[in-house]
Amino acid sequence: MATSTGEYQVLARKWRPQTFAQVVGQQHVLQALSNALTHQRLHHAYLLTGTRGVGKTTIARILAKSLNCEQGISATPCGQCDTCLEIDQGRYVDLLEIDAASRTKVEDTRELLDNVQYRPTRGRYKVYLIDEVHMLSRHSFNALLKTLEEPPEHVKFLLATTDPEKLPVTVLSRCLQFHLRALTREEISQQLAHILSAESLPFEPAALTLLARAARGSMRDALSLTDQAIAQGNQQVGLDSVRDMLGHIEGRQVLGLLQLIVNADAAGTLQALRDMQDKVSDISVVLPELQNALHQIALLQVSEAFADTDIFKDMPQLQSLAVQIMPEYVQVLYRMVLEGRRELPHGIDAYTAVEMTLLRMLAFQPQDQVTSALEDAQARVDVEQANPAQPSNQAETAPSQAVHSKPEAPAQAESTDKVEPAKLVEEAVQQPEQPQQQQQASSTEPEVATQAQSQPQTKPEPNVDFYPEYDEDDDYISPEDMQALAQEQDSIMQQAASQMPQAHAQELAQPERAQPEPLPQRSQPQPASQQQTPPAASTDLERILATREALLAKKKAPLTPDTRSAAEVDSWSASIDNMQASGRLRQVLLNSRMRREGEGYQLVIDQGQQVMCTPQALQSIEALVRQLIGDAALEISFAEVQHTPYMIQQAIDHYRAEHAMQRVKTHPVIQHLVQRFDATLDESSVKIN
Repeated sequence: MATSTGEYQVLARKWRPQTFAQVVGQQHVLQALSNALTHQRLHHAYLLTGTRGVGKTTIARILAKSLNCEQGISATPCGQCDTCLEIDQGRYVDLLEIDAASRTKVEDTRELLDNVQYRPTRGRYKVYLIDEVHMLSRHSFNALLKTLEEPPEHVKFLLATTDPEKLPVTVLSRCLQFHLRALTREEISQQLAHILSAESLPFEPAALTLLARAARGSMRDALSLTDQAIAQGNQQVGLDSVRDMLGHIEGRQVLGLLQLIVNADAAGTLQALRDMQDKVSDISVVLPELQNALHQIALLQVSEAFADTDIFKDMPQLQSLAVQIMPEYVQVLYRMVLEGRRELPHGIDAYTAVEMTLLRMLAFQPQDQVTSALEDAQARVDVEQANPAQPSNQAETAPSQAVHSKPEAPAQAESTDKVEPAKLVEEAVQQPEQPQQQQQASSTEPEVATQAQSQPQTKPEPNVDFYPEYDEDDDYISPEDMQALAQEQDSIMQQAASQMPQAHAQELAQPERAQPEPLPQRSQPQPASQQQTPPAASTDLERILATREALLAKKKAPLTPDTRSAAEVDSWSASIDNMQASGRLRQVLLNSRMRREGEGYQLVIDQGQQVMCTPQALQSIEALVRQLIGDAALEISFAEVQHTPYMIQQAIDHYRAEHAMQRVKTHPVIQHLVQRFDATLDESSVKIN
């Protein structure tokens, strides 16, 4: 990178294009100029506009060489004649380069125009290249107008500006205007790779991506940053050195911070921000890094082909976030970060402004994540208050018992007025009553226990009765069914007790007769000691309990004002709660139904959710459903679905709202106020708990 005289030459000057073919991008401008030169249909004034460093002055100089090349007018000047060499060196007498920013006075403009009438000294044309022409004063423009409109045939004007809005309309109308666009990151990265390869300097492609981002479409800025990166990295361009130079944060740290925000971990988020403060020169760069991460997540949710994820080393985590976060929530977070960047100048300091932006992002959480966080907190309190001496073998034997929580209303704009709530609940929902029993049996002989221990354990069958079929005739469980069920259960229990180890058999006793249970209320999370199934539970025992649950589920649950969640009256809703799905996965499941198809199952998803079901999302949904059905065949399809958990929840909410309104209207005090004072009830003010 040194000249023949041993002087250092910066990359921006050394690699300035000398022909149209070497210009990066701007093909729409180069094509028009090349055609005009080839056919010699030349205008007397050209105006080149665009942001800094995109090639305005460079193209103007190449155009000047094309006009005055000794080999003739063409789009490909030879670059070897004296005229081309002198123009490249900036000392050609018939090329007058004028910096309008330093010569704004009208006297300077008139001095230039006085020499317009004289013919060029050596070349065909006298070329006036006026850079930053918008800086001229109003009087200077007025002095230029007449000459610009009817110049001598041997004069060409090449005007360049970054702000064409400041030019008078009279000037714009006298020029051929070409707008040079900002270069893309790919174009800048490819050109930097070409230059560094020619300079024999090692580099990392991810580092060039960062430099292209920082250049913001300017090739000159990218080359200047590359010079700085070479000095920073000791004659090489590495990702870590470029990140330190630009003050960027490692992609893994940005994704970790975003994961903490999505998980509503306020303490972890604030601690991560404090840790970043010591690693970056300007803490405000956290916001643009978050903004870029959210942008890439939004692109991943649409299509991976459009995402630019080279700067993120932890690609699986980025894809995981794209699945976890709902597209609507991504837009909300992006808007918050954008507003945070706008508020930076008004903050007490940069750290405070960034911290408040993160706190705002934590405050706005999807409803299902807030509910899950509250339930987790309540579960921790229950565990702390539980009796530590409680035996661990008193476990729940119903594998499908759900910790019910009210599902959120998805962002989908879906009208529920078309479905009658009473009819929907009466015909479409069933009560997944899941009794909890503590199985006990009499003691067995040691020889039997030894034999049972030597037998391999049978893999439990999946709970296939989480979605029982509807039966309009079975409105209740008859005493005969209950008696038959109890007798079969006694037989199975005796057989299981004879095969269980003595240590477990001593803790078992004769089970009580199963009775129809009332509508289950919202159950509280159980301590961890009560959520483990005894290791010696037999497959037959699980099968009879599952059969009992299926029989009990046929008893239809009456809709009462105390019913708050769809999980209390619908087994598929309860199963979704057990899956612990969140974000858009939960939204898709809430708009679906599970059907039994022969030996397998069919998950029918509402066709309105198909746009959200990317291949990654479908894989995650299948993994969640597999927790219920095991290795059974599963087919996922899209169609119009009725009686989804979302519709059932909407019907419950509508029923409770009508019930609450009726109670308010029939209240004696309200009726007295209406009759005595001719009062009117504001129905919009009635809220349900």
